[in-house]
Amino acid sequence: MSQITDAIGAAAAGANPITALVSLGKDLIDRFIPDPAEKAAALAHLQDQQLTMALAQIDQQTKLTQQAGANIQNDGLSGLRKGFGYAVVSGFVWDTVICSIPQFHLKPVDIPPMFLTAFIALILGMEGTPFLRNVLDSAKTVALAPGDSSVSVLGVKVANKS
Repeated sequence: MSQITDAIGAAAAGANPITALVSLGKDLIDRFIPDPAEKAAALAHLQDQQLTMALAQIDQQTKLTQQAGANIQNDGLSGLRKGFGYAVVSGFVWDTVICSIPQFHLKPVDIPPMFLTAFIALILGMEGTPFLRNVLDSAKTVALAPGDSSVSVLGVKVANKS
């Protein structure tokens, strides 16, 4: 009984629930299936299930991203968001274009990292759904490709070892 609890404890230690379940499944297969042919079949089935769960998790994240994009478009803050975006873009233009002309002798504006982070979130909020959909479609393509391949998107690692 302690072998099973050790296996469950090791699986629970994984940060990703899919990884934890697969680890638990591999431990149980190694301990309780002595026949090599059956063990190989069980491991192959386990890997298929891992891919299915990872793709379901990616689909769920895509749906959440689409919902967030729809919420952002209807929140009534589009004018404020546009104004902030124009201000940060103006800072970029000032730094890279105007301040690069030596005759002006101007100093670049130091845009705080917090503003840059907010700007990135703003851009992903407005453009995030198509961008993330392309990234997630790439992850699916890598996962379904033949051979050894892996990709990590949004903390979800999709791997294919065939």
